[in-house]
Amino acid sequence: MRNPEHQQQIEYRRQQIIEAAVSKADYILMENADGSVEELNYLTAKVAEKFMQKALNPFSAAMLKKDLGV
Repeated sequence: MRNPEHQQQIEYRRQQIIEAAVSKADYILMENADGSVEELNYLTAKVAEKFMQKALNPFSAAMLKKDLGV
């Protein structure tokens, strides 16, 4: 088992990556949206939706294999 200090370092690094990704996505959206809150909210939701689909793909593939008996 990893020592607690090493695990904390891993978690800290992951959190930094997540925060950087969100910050960069926010920047891209704010720079390219038409300036309205409505469009910014819409684009933010669509980006989140794409990431959710990407995250769910492995589970969907696993269920399809299970259902097909593969």
